[in-house]
Amino acid sequence: NPEASITTVLTVRADFASTSSAKVDVSVDHYELLEGSALDTYVIVQILVLVNVAIMLIDIGNNLKNAVLRVVAERRAKAEEAASLKSEREARMHPQSPMSQTAQMITAKLGP
Repeated sequence: NPEASITTVLTVRADFASTSSAKVDVSVDHYELLEGSALDTYVIVQILVLVNVAIMLIDIGNNLKNAVLRVVAERRAKAEEAASLKSEREARMHPQSPMSQTAQMITAKLGP
């Protein structure tokens, strides 16, 4: 009824692939036209939904970034720990003379 700003869509779907019978689906959808304050309310609600979606996407992005940074920091810490253990192991396997150790300490303090 155009005067009531309502429209109806009747959809009929038929599948004739079977030789014994046809499968038929029927749906009836009614749509009402929004005007005036109802339309304004709908637009405002949709804008709020889009703002909410944008906030959620930003939050998800921040959480992903923090998770990646945490994994990178954990891997870096493990690699540094492994390197430290390796150098300690090498130092125990190849002890240096006291003179060489003193020279290394002086070089470390004074710089190259």
